[in-house]
Amino acid sequence: MQSWPRKLSKIALGLTWHQSITIKFKTLMDIDYCKKAFYVPLLSLPQPTAHSEEKERKQWRRRRQEKMADKAVTIRTRKFMTNRLLSRKRFVIDVLHPGRPNVSKAELKEKLARMYDVKDPNAIFVFKSRTHFDGGKSTRIG
Repeated sequence: MQSWPRKLSKIALGLTWHQSITIKFKTLMDIDYCKKAFYVPLLSLPQPTAHSEEKERKQWRRRRQEKMADKAVTIRTRKFMTNRLLSRKRFVIDVLHPGRPNVSKAELKEKLARMYDVKDPNAIFVFKSRTHFDGGKSTRIG
């Protein structure tokens, strides 16, 4: 017979919200063996409480954010305009952040302050954020 992937029920396996298992079955005997091997012992395990699952979810998010925060961010400015009467500068900011969620305004302000030798990062305003499809790049106005 042809093999096919089969997703086992998370509840039946006693897994948490971010775990899943995919098993390839080759014959119907494998399915019966899998039911005996996996379902019976794991159903007898105590189910996690809502409190412990929430705690685990927070720890998982924290670990994920720490991993993503280590990745590099590239900032490029274009369409630079200078308003001499108000002593202001405006530009479009292209932010490249592959493998990472969108970059925070505070982080962008700090990096732009270092790029343009601004003493106070609060003098920089970043707005109109637009994330490009498929992630990895976003555009803002500063």
